[in-house]
Amino acid sequence: MPDRVGALAALTGELARLGLNVLDVEHHRSGRPLAVAEVEVQVTVETRDLAHHYEIVEALTDAGYRAGPID
Repeated sequence: MPDRVGALAALTGELARLGLNVLDVEHHRSGRPLAVAEVEVQVTVETRDLAHHYEIVEALTDAGYRAGPID
């Protein structure tokens, strides 16, 4: 996601809108294949089941985030 003021707040706002409980947030700037103005944010949230997990990934992708399921 973009490394700019308010970007993390926007992401957590989207997670709240989706009704998710956030368990952990990891924010990475270095050691990742990212553009200079990007950061990687790994968020651990509670989902009901695998189907709900995929619904959340789709909703975040639709909201403009590069989201993917955990293997």
